[in-house]
Amino acid sequence: MELHQFTNGIEDHKSEMAKVIDNFGLYTNHEDGYSYTVGLHNLGLPELIVFGQNPNVAEELFEILHHCAREGLIEFSPGIGLDNILSPGPSLHDYPNEKKVTQLYAARNFFGTWEFDVIEVRIEKMDMKVNEK
Repeated sequence: MELHQFTNGIEDHKSEMAKVIDNFGLYTNHEDGYSYTVGLHNLGLPELIVFGQNPNVAEELFEILHHCAREGLIEFSPGIGLDNILSPGPSLHDYPNEKKVTQLYAARNFFGTWEFDVIEVRIEKMDMKVNEK
């Protein structure tokens, strides 16, 4: 088979992420057993990672948290519970840099560096009800 045109899959993926981030402010990357955000760092926020959730649930969770952070309703800091946003609320925890560099490749490719923070979202049991204020 003759190769007529080289396609750079990494650059294509980066371009796809950029389009989604430009349109929605956030890109969610799904891996086997976990999902994480790309784009929150552009807002001065840490990226988020969650384990063991269906990709649709993870995506909806990240969209809610992204919206609430933009509106100033929450901050992404370790030790913070999110009961004021979701019921029952997930909690936020430190995520070690040594784990970050083995799992968040799409974020690294997008930003061109590992210099971004990550917060783990832990969910005990969630029904994704948004609390009314």
